[in-house]
Amino acid sequence: MKSRKTFSKKEFIQLFAKNLATTQEQAERIYGTYLETLSQALETGKPVLVGDMLRLQAKLRPASNCVNPRTKEPMERAARPYLKCKLTSEFEQVVSQWQIL
Repeated sequence: MKSRKTFSKKEFIQLFAKNLATTQEQAERIYGTYLETLSQALETGKPVLVGDMLRLQAKLRPASNCVNPRTKEPMERAARPYLKCKLTSEFEQVVSQWQIL
């Protein structure tokens, strides 16, 4: 069987349930509630601290002018949302010590 490159949602829920010592169904409900709450917090536009690991902030990239690479015609790119993510200094130290395979 081929190894997947991404840790899937299903795998995460299984590990989450194991660490919570609960059922996968309960863990999935808690996970869903967490994601919904995180989404609501990001909608405020304020930075959101995720544990002591990450600082997330929803931002809006302004509209800009660009050139279509195929036709070389100038065009305007619409404003679009993006998510800014930064590691906290404490978590950055932890990550630097990981030995990722």
